[in-house]
Amino acid sequence: MKTRMLVATDLSEQSLCALEFAAAQYRTRAEELDITLLTIIEDPRLTTVAFDPEFASVIGDDPARDMEHPIRGRLRTLADQFFPRCPVHVDTFRGTSAVGHDIATYARARSCSELVIATHGRSGLGRLLMGSVAEETLRHSPCATFVIPSRPGARHAARKDRPPRILVLTDFSPEAECVFPHARRQAEALKELHPQIILLHVIDDVLSASYHMTLGCDVESIWGELQQRAESEISAIHARHFPSELVVTTVTRQEKSIGADIVNFAKARDVDLIILSTHGRRGVQHLLLGSVAERVIRTTDCPALIVPVGGFAMNRLS
Repeated sequence: MKTRMLVATDLSEQSLCALEFAAAQYRTRAEELDITLLTIIEDPRLTTVAFDPEFASVIGDDPARDMEHPIRGRLRTLADQFFPRCPVHVDTFRGTSAVGHDIATYARARSCSELVIATHGRSGLGRLLMGSVAEETLRHSPCATFVIPSRPGARHAARKDRPPRILVLTDFSPEAECVFPHARRQAEALKELHPQIILLHVIDDVLSASYHMTLGCDVESIWGELQQRAESEISAIHARHFPSELVVTTVTRQEKSIGADIVNFAKARDVDLIILSTHGRRGVQHLLLGSVAERVIRTTDCPALIVPVGGFAMNRLS
């Protein structure tokens, strides 16, 4: 059964990095991927696309209908450019609410397993996607979502001068288990390049440590116990989820800001892809979404794969 990948673009230059990333995925996963390029059609009279000479002359009484043909034509041109001689579908969807919500609605209706979106682009009156559409999409997405940074200096594909590096986050909660099938799938697609998977758990039990400090306990010994326990857990994950032929590095770090620590760690290790779930535990049973996942996509310089807990994408991979 094919994996349906939806690539959302607003046709801006910034959003083309999503197509570049999807094309790189297709080169290593051609036999399994069924790709659709999608543009959400908002009311052209309210968007920057209305001021594009290519589209302005066709706007009539039903702007969305009038825009559909030229937008599909642009999507087909992009499909031929990024996926030459590949059976890529193109489609449009009339917006009914926030763009991010519409993208997620389309993905759910088409039973998509993966979604690709850039962090910047056009929406409304020239508004940037970051913080509005990309994060709105994540909040509603029913499937695993690749978020591709478009800012200058960001990388959209793995480097070719060394094996690919995939950073996989876990907080040891049962909910975080959903990231491992996706990590294995990415590694399998890149097996000829001998990818390296880096398992990372960030120790962040600040409340517990602070509490013990007030009791006069030896905080360093507490951190040592947490470190030892984390190393044992992450070694068990290594043995349970990843085949022996993969190069897997287990790492634990004890810091206070998980989102910033993940991004800094990824930069220091020159990581090509970050994989994490939308929910999990932080400190005392705190949910990750909104604090960690969104912080990562706002600041990372490499693509991130955000996997929703309980989404049907996980079931398709299990």
